[in-house]
Amino acid sequence: MGQPIDAEPDGNFVGVSYRVVEHAAFNGGVEVHWTEATGVCEVRGYQTIAPRHRTDIGAAHIREFDRLTEHVKRKHGEPDLETDLLRLESVWREQRHWLRSLQSRDRTLISFWTEDLRDGVGSVVV
Repeated sequence: MGQPIDAEPDGNFVGVSYRVVEHAAFNGGVEVHWTEATGVCEVRGYQTIAPRHRTDIGAAHIREFDRLTEHVKRKHGEPDLETDLLRLESVWREQRHWLRSLQSRDRTLISFWTEDLRDGVGSVVV
């Protein structure tokens, strides 16, 4: 943990580096995973939302999701799959409880890109 991205991992060790970076898409930092065999195999960007913007309806979260999705669409086109799925058993069914359903893992909001991606990217998930 905390190694520079260009550090050489030993044996089967999977290197992980996390750092806060200046990036237009993410304000919460970037985490890079790599192995000796594959090189960089996963990059995760984190976005934080100020507590004053957090409400049960999740308006700020939806805006950030849409912003990140649009950012990826500009580079890779339309996603192969988009979903806003709520588990049937969820008690957080009302729209005013959208964020609570997301936080309780009753809701899945996700977009996948897996085909015909640029720059050697294997997949993108928002």
